[in-house]
Amino acid sequence: MPLGFPQHWVHFEWLLLKDGKMSKSAGTAYTVRNLVERGYDPMAYRYLLLQGHYRQPLEFSFESLDAATTGYKNIVRKLADLIQSENPGEKDSLAYDMWHDKILAPASDNFKTAESLVVVQELLKDGSVNPATKIALFEFIDRLLGLQLIDRAQKLIALESEVAPAEIVALAESRAAAKASKDWATADALRSEIDAAGWTVLDSKDGYKIVKKA
Repeated sequence: MPLGFPQHWVHFEWLLLKDGKMSKSAGTAYTVRNLVERGYDPMAYRYLLLQGHYRQPLEFSFESLDAATTGYKNIVRKLADLIQSENPGEKDSLAYDMWHDKILAPASDNFKTAESLVVVQELLKDGSVNPATKIALFEFIDRLLGLQLIDRAQKLIALESEVAPAEIVALAESRAAAKASKDWATADALRSEIDAAGWTVLDSKDGYKIVKKA
């Protein structure tokens, strides 16, 4: 269980979710197991919970869960980039202590975790904090909020290290050629074919990268 959180929060994550229209008898209530079966990461649901307050009912919708999933994945992506930084530096104890207390303060004040998550975003944007210090802080954030961000970032890195098979590389090269000739319809069709095969093409100013889908 994450540091300092009430025991009933752990059980709350496994309750049926309702938005005022859902009901168990009508077959429109969902458990976390149901969400996993729909392809959602339980940590994204936890991230959604942490954006609220334990004293307030959860206004659940799949739109809100999709938004939380995107937000969670964005943090994981940025953390993976930090872990792979070529020059992580050394942990800055002064910066670590300052951000540690800044993140902890809202969560310690009647579990205002949504405010702690705002501070987490501020940390990610602060270019004056080196990668080593940010990674150490995310180890603390995981202990505090139980979001398994380090774990997911490491899994993302492992996925992206897989080499795409030759047929996927060929599709990506054809897509790049289609884009260069401004044949957007063909480029989109090839991207869809690559996605359907379980891979994703990430475009950048330097070209593209093929990564395995999570």
